[in-house]
Amino acid sequence: MSEHSVSSTDDFELHALLRLLDAEQSRADVLMNVVIPIGVAMAYESDWNRLMDRIVTDAKRLCRADGGSVFIVDKATQSLKPVILKIDSLKIALDAFSSHPAHQMLDLCCGASIAELAAKTGESVNLPDVYADTSGICDPVEEFDRRHHYCTETCLAVPLRGQNGHIVGVVCLMNASRPGDSRVCPFEMGIQQVIEALCLLAAAALESYVRQQELKNHVRELKIQIDESQKGRQVSAIVETDYFRSLQGRARQLREAIARD
Repeated sequence: MSEHSVSSTDDFELHALLRLLDAEQSRADVLMNVVIPIGVAMAYESDWNRLMDRIVTDAKRLCRADGGSVFIVDKATQSLKPVILKIDSLKIALDAFSSHPAHQMLDLCCGASIAELAAKTGESVNLPDVYADTSGICDPVEEFDRRHHYCTETCLAVPLRGQNGHIVGVVCLMNASRPGDSRVCPFEMGIQQVIEALCLLAAAALESYVRQQELKNHVRELKIQIDESQKGRQVSAIVETDYFRSLQGRARQLREAIARD
C-alpha cells in the first residue's frame, strides 16, 4: 500500500471519528440542556392532563415527529390504555378525558400493537420502514392509514420503565424528520437514546404523580376518620352533661302530659 493510500485511510478514519465525536457532543448537549430541564418540569406537574400532554408534545418535538401517543398500563387489567394521541398533519388531538369515547381513542391510536410489543418485551421498538415489516405487528397501522388517508412510514415505541423495573406505560412516535427537512426519516439511534432518556424521566414523573395522589387520598380518608371520631366525642360530651339530661327529662314530661290530654 502506498504512502498516499495510508494517508487517505487515516484521514477517512479521523473524519469518521470526528463525526462520531460531534454526534456524541450534540447528544450530550441535548440531554443536559433540553431533556433534563423537561424532566424537572414534569416532576413538578400536578395536573394529569398537562403531564400527559407534556410527555407526548416534548417527545414529538425532540425528534420532530408528526404523531405521538402515550399508553398507560391499567393496574386492574394489566393492559395498555391510550390516554393521549396527537397527529399534527391530520389535526388529531385526543385524550382519554375528552368527549371521545375510549373505543374511539383505541381505534385512532394506530401504534397500539407496536406499543404492546414494547411493553411486553420491555425494549424499544424502532421500525425504520413500517410497510417493510412482515411480522404482522404493523397490520393495524396499515388499516389506520387506509381509513384516515395517512402514511405511517417510521415508528418508535419506547417503554416507560418505573423505579423497580416494571413497565408503567409506553410512548409511541410516528414519522420523524430531520432539522430543516420535512421529509420523513427513520428514528436514528442517537435520537432514540434521547427519547429513551426522556422516557426514564417521564416514568419517574408518572410514579411521583401517582404516589402524590395516593398520599392525598390517604390524608383525605384519615381526615374524614378524624372528623368522625371528633364528632363522636363531641356528641358523647354533650349527652353526658347535666343540661342535656335536664332537657331529656323535660321532653319526657312534655310527652307524658300530651299523652294524658
